[in-house]
Amino acid sequence: MIDQKEVKNIRMHEYVREFCDEHNVEFTSITERRRNRNWVIQLRQKLFYELHIRGHSLPEIGAFLNRDHTTVLWGKRQHLKRITKENRREKRRKRNELRST
Repeated sequence: MIDQKEVKNIRMHEYVREFCDEHNVEFTSITERRRNRNWVIQLRQKLFYELHIRGHSLPEIGAFLNRDHTTVLWGKRQHLKRITKENRREKRRKRNELRST
């Protein structure tokens, strides 16, 4: 019989696999300890954020991806900052386009 924690881990594993396929990145690139290319770091931060939204705790995400929960928290916050900044830029660009027409 499979307990609730195992079911949650299976779901997380499936989601991470789909995420990696969607973004054309290997699973090991997301889980390895190295600090590698900037785009992998950004994808990892996006994954932290998305897993947390799906109801996984920071310690669960950290344990699954070989990270400390504080690293997951920091990465999630960095992703939110990046999204907010991009949204502001997009709004500014649209506003400028409307003014110039």
